[in-house]
Order: sequence, then C-alpha cells, then structure tokens
Amino acid sequence: MGRWTPLTWLRGVPYQTTFPEFRSIRGNATNVDTALRWDSKQRIRAAASGPAFRMSRYEAGVDSSLVTFSISAGRDLKARRTNIFANLLHSGF
Repeated sequence: MGRWTPLTWLRGVPYQTTFPEFRSIRGNATNVDTALRWDSKQRIRAAASGPAFRMSRYEAGVDSSLVTFSISAGRDLKARRTNIFANLLHSGF
C-alpha cells in the first residue's frame, strides 16, 4: 500500500493552494504530485514519476494556469498557459 500524506495537502490553504501527494503507489516507488490554486492565478499541476529501467526514472505531467489581470475599472485581461512535459532522469555515472 502506498503512503499518502493528507497533512501536506493543507500547507498552502492560507494562500488558496493545496498540494495533494501520493507516494510509493502500490509499493513500487511511483509518485503522484499535484498542485491546485484557486485565487486570481488559477492553476492545476499534476505529475507522475517512477522507475523506468535500471538507474532511471520517468516523470510526466501537465501544468495549466489561467491568470486574470485587472487593467482598469471593470476591465480584465486573462492569460491561459498549458505545458505538457515528459522527462527521463538517469542517475548513473
């Protein structure tokens, strides 16, 4: 059984953010990290990582945000950004 850490989910609540994490899912060192933000800089990030093959790990995920800028009275500018990423990390010499 993997380890989940619900207390870490609360560490950003005063800043309208939470960080749900799941560690060592099914006992095989696969991790899922997320970030959720719900103020004027709305953001969602989710990434999974785990062992790929000898001395290597994979990481893949998505990071998306919607930022609202107040330009003048009653006028807002919204900017959306989405990144999809994948990495292969090798720890050998």
